[in-house]
Amino acid sequence: MVGACLPAMAAHADLVYLPGENALYQGSGLGAVSTVLTLNSPGSSSTETGAVFANGAGFATSGDAMTGSSQVSLPTLGSLDIGNTALLRIVLNANEPGGNSINVENLGLTFYDAVGAASMTFGLAAPVTIASTLTGIGTAGFVFGLDAAQAAAAASFMAASGTSFADFRVGLAATLTDATGGPDTFFITAAPIPEPETYALLLAGLGVVGFVSRRRRYYSNT
Repeated sequence: MVGACLPAMAAHADLVYLPGENALYQGSGLGAVSTVLTLNSPGSSSTETGAVFANGAGFATSGDAMTGSSQVSLPTLGSLDIGNTALLRIVLNANEPGGNSINVENLGLTFYDAVGAASMTFGLAAPVTIASTLTGIGTAGFVFGLDAAQAAAAASFMAASGTSFADFRVGLAATLTDATGGPDTFFITAAPIPEPETYALLLAGLGVVGFVSRRRRYYSNT
C-alpha cells in the first residue's frame, strides 16, 4: 500500500489511457529521457508501488521507487519543454519478460508549486490492463494524459497561482500488479505536435472522404 505521505490519487477520470499514441514513444530507455519514477518489485512480489514527491526544494521517494540518478526525478514543466497541460504525456516503459501483461492499478500525477506545495493531483478512474508488453526497457511505451476538462482546469489554476507555469514540478505515484519483471519506468514528455504537412494531408484525406460520400449519395438517389 502506498504510504500516507504520498499525494492522494483522484477517484475520477482525470488521467486517461491513450493507446493510440503508444507507437509514438517506443525506444526511450533509462538515461535517454527524463525518467520521473522507476519501480521494482521487492523479492518475489508481483506488486510494485511507490512515488516521487516534493520535499521542500528537493524531493523524496516512497515504497518500491528506485533512487538512482537516472531512475527518479521531480522535473519542472519548463525543463520538459511542456508548454500546455493538454500536451503532457506520462509514458510507462514496461520491462516484462516475454511480453507479459501488466496492470496499472493506480497512477497519480501531482503538480507542485514554487515552494513544493502539492497544488493539484490527478488519477485514473479505474485500473488499466495492458494485455501485452514488449521485452526490455524502452521498447514498450504505454501513454497516459489528462482528459480535456482536467487539462483546462490545471492550466487555469496554474495561471492564477502566482507560480510560473514553467516552474511547476511534476511528481508521480503508481501501483503496478502482475509485474513479473522490472524495473518499470515512467517518464513525462510533451506530445508531438503534427507538422503543417500532416495537417494538410489530413485535410486532403477528409476532402476525399467527403467527395466519395457525396458521389455515393448522388448515385443512390438517381
